[in-house]
Parts: sequence; structure tokens; C-alpha cells
Amino acid sequence: MNKEMTESSFFQCFIWSLAASGVTRINTREDKHHLLFGIVADYIKDEANHKEVEEAGLGDLLIIANPFTGRFMAFDKALLNSSKGLLSIIPPYFNEALFSVEASITASELLEEFASPKQIELLRKLAKIFVDQS
Repeated sequence: MNKEMTESSFFQCFIWSLAASGVTRINTREDKHHLLFGIVADYIKDEANHKEVEEAGLGDLLIIANPFTGRFMAFDKALLNSSKGLLSIIPPYFNEALFSVEASITASELLEEFASPKQIELLRKLAKIFVDQS
């Protein structure tokens, strides 16, 4: 059974899926992370992926960039929250967010606790899309 996800919890789980997949840094210089996430958001909104997104229980999730800045503010907020939490990352207002060595293990455990198997499967796919574009 899928777990309910808000925009905020989605971004937190997305960051955990990046860490769980072995990502050790996210380039935040010149908002590159927002540009890359725009590709992920397009995948989520694409009608061709509707069934997969619905099966993961994320069909009603609205992920929209700020129309003026192009930023996904919930993404930055999740990065900041992670910097205070278990992942020990440097906040996104530097040139990059760095994950600690233990992050991949902790992130996998957190994903299993806060997301369903279908959601984890989709989040890992979205993380791969993000990483492949960077």
C-alpha cells in the first residue's frame, strides 16, 4: 500500500533516493539542481508515465517550479532540512550539497520507512533521471 506524500515529503524522499543511489554531491551552483529537477518534473507530468506515477500514489502530487525563478523551493527546503538531519549535507546555498559517507545506508533505511515499495521504485527511477542529466 502506498504512503501519502506531500510535496515536502516527496522532495525529502527524492533526496534520500539520490543518496541511496550513491550520489555524494548535488551541484547547486547557478541553480543547476533546479534545472535538472525540471527534467524529473517533466517525467512526472508526462502523460506517457501517468500509469506508473498513479500506481506509486503520486498522481495528485503538484510539483511546480516558481514561475518567476524556475526554482522548486521545496527542493531547497528539503536540502536544508537534510543538512540538519541524518544525512549531514552542506546546505544548498553553497556551490554544492555534499552527502556524508553514511548517507547511502541511512537514506535507504529512511526510504523504506517513509515510502512504499512502488514509491521507492519510482523515486529511484527519478533519481537516475536526475543523475543521468548531471
